[in-house]
Amino acid sequence: MLKQQFKKKDLLTIPICLLAVVLTIWILYCQIYSSWLCDLCLQFRLACTVALLLALALLVVLRAFRLSLICLLCLIVVGIPVFQLWIPENGTKTSQGQTISILNYNTEFQHNDNTAAFEQYVQKHNPSIIVLTEANHKWLDAIKNTTNLYPYQKTEIKGPGLALFSKYPIEQSKVRYFGKSHHPRIFASLRMGSQPVNLILVHPTTPQTASSWKERNDELSLLHDEVEALPDPKILIGDLNCSPWSPSFAQLISPGMHDSEQSFGPQPSWPAHQHRVSNGLYVPLFVPIDHILVSKDCKVLTRQVGPELGSDHLPVFVKLKLHE
Repeated sequence: MLKQQFKKKDLLTIPICLLAVVLTIWILYCQIYSSWLCDLCLQFRLACTVALLLALALLVVLRAFRLSLICLLCLIVVGIPVFQLWIPENGTKTSQGQTISILNYNTEFQHNDNTAAFEQYVQKHNPSIIVLTEANHKWLDAIKNTTNLYPYQKTEIKGPGLALFSKYPIEQSKVRYFGKSHHPRIFASLRMGSQPVNLILVHPTTPQTASSWKERNDELSLLHDEVEALPDPKILIGDLNCSPWSPSFAQLISPGMHDSEQSFGPQPSWPAHQHRVSNGLYVPLFVPIDHILVSKDCKVLTRQVGPELGSDHLPVFVKLKLHE
């Protein structure tokens, strides 16, 4: 009877452990081998980490302790890049400097007409700077009562559209385009107190196919060079269409830039619009693709994702201190 009970338990615990091992091997393979499919899988590293955590908990409950150790090792291997986002940054002093707030939001105007919810969110948080990706004339006209409070503006509707609204003077700005879809990039120099700050607004191609994945990577590679050439302080804002665990994301950190998620843990911003993504089934948000990257002389004070406002992206709200 006891042997039969062990066999019944093994029928559940062994497959769970095997799935954990296979998932870990696949993630490690995706890290090493560069391809569209591998990169796509790495975007869901947070989901894989949660799945391994649940598998470990189930094995412990079932008292399969040896298999639990194997699953724990898998969790560590897969989850380290996720857990590292909770490690506090060794930030510089914050006693002096200009404090600003930034709202980054992908409107998804193709399916989202809920401009009122966006305006209410802006009124509540009163950001110093608003950055919109996927902005068209209809959306911009609908939110004029709110954006008119921002005296300095720069918009580019070609391609997916980008818009910048600022309470600080825009001293210089220019637009560059990339790829078949002519995705715009806005470069703006803002006067904040006694110093100019360089803003880069971006929205690379969505990697839906192998060719669009390559186009996104090429634009991120170009961005690396462009950001590196700019003087500090500088802030990169937008929907990057990649998570912090994509190899392409790492090259944007290398020019002395800092992921504002660091110290706050993963803050997924997609997919937010449940019924369109899952036909009524609940799908947790597992992919942080809306980013605000800052140079090392900027201290991130707070970072949070907002509520669902009608888009399939959540808004990202950050408060920074710029060191003088």
